[in-house]
Amino acid sequence: MILSRSVLWCAIAVPLSWQGSASAVPAQTPPKAGTTRAVDPAKNADAAKKADVAFRAGLAAHQQGQIEQAREQFAEVVRLEPAIPEAREALGAVLLELGRSAEAVPQLEAAAKLQPNDAGIENNLALAYAASGEPAKAIPHFEAVLRLAERPGQSQPDATVYDGYARALAAAGNSELALEQFKREEQLAGQRPDIEDDIGTLYAQLGRWAEAHTAFDNAIAADASFSPAYTHLGILLRQRGDLAGSAKTLEAATRLEPVDPLALLEFARTLVAEGQDEAAEPVFERALKLNADLPAGATDLAMALQRLGRQQEAIPWFRKALVAEPRNPRLLANLVLALTLKGNAK
Repeated sequence: MILSRSVLWCAIAVPLSWQGSASAVPAQTPPKAGTTRAVDPAKNADAAKKADVAFRAGLAAHQQGQIEQAREQFAEVVRLEPAIPEAREALGAVLLELGRSAEAVPQLEAAAKLQPNDAGIENNLALAYAASGEPAKAIPHFEAVLRLAERPGQSQPDATVYDGYARALAAAGNSELALEQFKREEQLAGQRPDIEDDIGTLYAQLGRWAEAHTAFDNAIAADASFSPAYTHLGILLRQRGDLAGSAKTLEAATRLEPVDPLALLEFARTLVAEGQDEAAEPVFERALKLNADLPAGATDLAMALQRLGRQQEAIPWFRKALVAEPRNPRLLANLVLALTLKGNAK
């Protein structure tokens, strides 16, 4: 996940994750179908023949969408001929497709050593490290892809490479350079609400509020149904003290379909900031009904109920919040207060 530099801004980091929208997340380079021979003829002839058959079977399975079967075939090739880079790369690529990124890394590292300066291998290796939660290790491989593209006769990277590079940079704390990569992505892909939302998030993390506001507005203009941009703009306005603007923006987000639980949670938080606990309470409950694990949602609802004098209703929410934060002294104190006020202190 792309991390926020401010606790106050943590909710706005949600869209910048490795599990972003399908249009934003870079796709791995598939196994090379153009390889005519995947084995070293100098090796044992029987093993070489079996490896060649398995490699071709793996390619066929992959082309038919049978990814697990392809993995089994490519794994067999690696077992028979471990020094063939195409086999290592193909196995790494299908492991990445299967979501087994940690297993993909050693295969792709081996492929990169066997066949240096291959943009496809470098791209897959970057994606594997990123998907494994190691963005700092992904960065040099994304940079290698871009560097290799500068060579004469090489095809230029597509937008997804810049997207992956931007996310890795942001996760590693380099927001300024991440912004540059998102803008390059947008130059290739055109203006998209998710990219504008990501740009707005990074501007917000850098404290560049006006530019963040503009980016979120651009995201909404590009797609009036893109809920995250409304939510993040509402958070921004609340943090800048415009509670009326925040409430209006977040209420609009709650009218979109499907309803985003995070939009409901942030709308309720703005209502609390306006002193409207009674109005906020049902909105908190609706948000938690849709997603019971919203960050701090149980705490916020418990506090609102306590301020309303509804101690009995607040108690289970304080207890739920303490499951996530068992050593939080504020939660413990407020639970004790709620129990005391109900005459149930133990």
